[in-house]
Amino acid sequence: MSLTTIALFILTTLAIGQDTKKTYYGYLKDSAMGSAIVGATVTNQNTKTIVETDKNGFFAIEVTKGDLLLFAALGYGSDSLRYFPYLRDTTHIELPRIATSKLDVTVRSTNYTKYQSDSAERRRKFQEDIGYKDKTFTKANSGAGLGINLKWSKKDRLRQQSIDNFTDQEKQHYVDYRFSSEMVGYYTRLKGDSLNLFMGRYRPDYEWLRKNPNQQEILFYINDSLKEFYRRDQQ
Repeated sequence: MSLTTIALFILTTLAIGQDTKKTYYGYLKDSAMGSAIVGATVTNQNTKTIVETDKNGFFAIEVTKGDLLLFAALGYGSDSLRYFPYLRDTTHIELPRIATSKLDVTVRSTNYTKYQSDSAERRRKFQEDIGYKDKTFTKANSGAGLGINLKWSKKDRLRQQSIDNFTDQEKQHYVDYRFSSEMVGYYTRLKGDSLNLFMGRYRPDYEWLRKNPNQQEILFYINDSLKEFYRRDQQ
């Protein structure tokens, strides 16, 4: 066997070995405190495999050359790493903590103010379309800002149906506000068709959102739904 043949054989063996599966280990820690991040998710974007960190922030996940790993945890910024054989056997990833006020400023201040304004404008136009003079505003029960109290005959079914339809539409606007594609995309890192599929499959209903007004509860819901989303795609 010539030296050239031997060299090619060695290179081929190494190349094949690099593409085989292996278990990759690591730790996720708080970048400021250095403490372990428990229950964080590590996702192999290529295989859709998801594992969670233990009480020490430790994880183990199967990888092959070129796989993209995504690191995410509630209350923290996300990070990613593409695996190659030359990396150390064990990695240490530090995630920055996200101040709660950051999301509050985006969602509760900017988006909520716009949501209230749009809702009030929709209600104003609706009342004009109804064309009924004896009407008053009340505090809304739906979290939409303004409510409607229109006094008309019970026999007027058409107008009552209009109110019912408008109320249903306002509920959907409220769901859109609480479960926006901007917010879901930020936390799941999904885009395009994947994000649209996730949004349609796991869209919460109005009643659940009203019972869970805290933003943290939405994030837990998104996190649990994302795990199921990847599991279903694997099947």
